[in-house]
Order: sequence, then structure tokens, then C-alpha cells
Amino acid sequence: MIIIMVIFTVIAALILFGVYNRQEPKPVARFMCFSDPSFCHLIIEGKAIPGFGTNQIEPVSARALENKRLQASFGIDNAFTSDHEPYVKRFKSKAKKRMQAVDWDELSIFVQEQIRARLERSATRGNPGEGVRLSSLVQVISLLVVLVVLLQQKKESLMRMNRRLVRLAEEVTSAWISSKQDATCVKLEDNPGLINALEDVFPDINREDHLHNPLNFILPGFETLWRVVLRAIIEIRYRDNNVEWQNVAMKFASTPTSAQFLLKDEGSNISAKFLAHESLRLYPPTRRVHRAYKFAGYPDHFSLAADIEACHISTAIWGADAEAFRPERWATVTSEQQKAYFPFGSGVFTCPAQSVFGPRVIMLLVGSFITELQHWNMVAQDSEVMEALRLGKRLKNERQSLDDLYIHKSIE
Repeated sequence: MIIIMVIFTVIAALILFGVYNRQEPKPVARFMCFSDPSFCHLIIEGKAIPGFGTNQIEPVSARALENKRLQASFGIDNAFTSDHEPYVKRFKSKAKKRMQAVDWDELSIFVQEQIRARLERSATRGNPGEGVRLSSLVQVISLLVVLVVLLQQKKESLMRMNRRLVRLAEEVTSAWISSKQDATCVKLEDNPGLINALEDVFPDINREDHLHNPLNFILPGFETLWRVVLRAIIEIRYRDNNVEWQNVAMKFASTPTSAQFLLKDEGSNISAKFLAHESLRLYPPTRRVHRAYKFAGYPDHFSLAADIEACHISTAIWGADAEAFRPERWATVTSEQQKAYFPFGSGVFTCPAQSVFGPRVIMLLVGSFITELQHWNMVAQDSEVMEALRLGKRLKNERQSLDDLYIHKSIE
């Protein structure tokens, strides 16, 4: 009888344990990535996850902890790496004010002049057979915009720094890639290439003063801007040579107003806004957002990731053509799709560039490039890229995946 009672007790305990675990699933790995939009929004905001419990780490600290490698690699102290909420708010406020102060007409003229000057210089100085690496050109122009808008650098001085800006863009991109893994992460003080590139552009920089490190503004602006601009240029100018899309982009670049951003040409269903949204959907500047979590009953921290890219290209949400560049889809976007679209973050962690500056500066750059590249052809040394373009496949979104794309001036 005692043996039978013991058996029944064990069985009951196992049943209760199973029921409990079904009701309250627990984290099973130190790192977990989620692609459900509802979960992704919660993770970005550092909020409680259903079935996992409340995060015992404050949201601003949850973000800072996951960006420790960036802090080490670049010596920065900005809204992404600080856990001091008042400072984070001041930083965002300063960035927002600088973006709101942009003279769009002046910026448009400056950008097109800089693209044209660099193309002309490349056409006359270099070997015509070599061409111009498109990614490098997009990087340096994007960096110029960030320096002018967010760091309020004088245009005249920047115009004399072509080689130095190219080098800085390359060093920042290289350090960013290295910072993704502990094994490859290099501290700023151990990275002479980045230090020298910074000092060439900012001679008075104090590497010990993290609060005034120019990279505080350069990183969130430059590293998220150039990749989406590059891919949008390829999609709009070189994919199918879609004249309608090109005209919309070029018209906005020449008249960068709020009205022009929303305007659709007669007989067209496409606006610059639609082109910006589709570029950001297909090629989100930040593919995944990580947050540190600490759950009750667990001694260790967990790293949870919101897979923005997966949400943006889910066929269950966007349809069978989810990986195709189709800006007209934004004319009839559903509420489910709106929820699954968050290239600028979520909630209190929404980038201040979301509403106006981000989408508009992307299209200003894209339209300016398309205007100046009308007589330039693109060639890829990587046959896989050309195959993707020919078949209508989505381009790779990794930072260095399009480094083998070159543009050549067409022979008239």
C-alpha cells in the first residue's frame, strides 16, 4: 500500500509539474531571438514577456548592457550605451533639435554637388576600367550628411577632406563589424586605424572624453543610414530601371518639402514616402535589437533579440512577394503590416528620426544619387548579386555584401 501511495504521489507531482510548465514556459537558452511582432515590440521596450515574466532590469539599462561592446570599440557614451536616463533624454533631445533645424534645400544642393564632384574626379583621375565602388561613395556622402546635420560641421572644411572621410567611414564600418563578437571586438585604445582616422577629421578630439566623442552622433546616424540608401539606389535605379520610381525620387531630391514627399504624380500610385517605407521595410537599418533580461529565479542575465528583419519580410504578414521591392504595397497597407513595421524601434525607444528626418533624408540621398547616376552603369564582380537583381530577389543586407559593386560612366 505504501509503495502504491508513493507511486501515485510521484505521478501527481509530475502531472502538476507538467501543467505548471505549460502555463508558464521558462527561458531555455541564454540567447533567444523572436520574430513575432508583438513579442518584438515588448523586447525593444524591455517590458515583461508573456510566459517569461517581468524584466528585473530597467529598460534603459537593458539596452546599455547589450551595447557594451560598442562602448568599448568606439569609446562612446550616448543614448545607446548609457544607463543614466536623464542623460539619455538630453542626448535624444539634442539630436532631435539638430534634425529639426535642417535646411532641406541647402542640404539637397550640398549633397548633389558633393556626389557630382566625386564622380567627376573619379572619371578624370582614375583608370576608366576600374570604375567607382558604389558602397564607398554612398558611405562618404552619408557620413558628410551626418557630420553636417548632427555634428554641425562646416561644409567648407569638410569639402577638403575627401580621402580622410573615406578612411573614417571605412574604419568605422570595420570596427562596427568587429564589435559584434567578443572574440573580434577591439577596444578603441587598441585600434590605431580608427584613432588616426578620427584625429585626421577631428584634430582636437580628446579620446578620454567619452561624452564629447564625435562618434556618439556619427555611429547611430552613419551606420544606420548608408546601408539602406545603397540598397534603395540599386533597387530604384539599377534593378529594372523603373523610370516612374526614379522620377519620384529625383523630384523629391530637387524639391525636398513635406508636400513633395507625399505627392504622387498624375497616373502614379507611388510617392517618395512609399519608396522610403519600402526601402526601410526590405532593408531595415537595424536588423535585430538586443535587450538584457533578468527573470526571477534565474541567477544569470538573458539576451533577447527582436528580429526586425524577420518581421519585415514575413510572407505570413506581407504576402508571397514579401522579399520583393514593391512600394505600391503601401497604398493598401493593413493594420497587421503596420504593426510588423518598426525600422526605427518601438515605444520609448523609438528613434527621434522616425517621423520626419529619417525617411526624408534617405530619399534626399537616394534621389540625389539617382540624379547624378543617370549616365553611370553598374557592374558587380559578384555574380550572385547580378543574379539576384535579374531574378528579382532581395539583396543581401549585411554590411560588406555589396562591396563588389562598381559604377562606370557610360560612353556617349
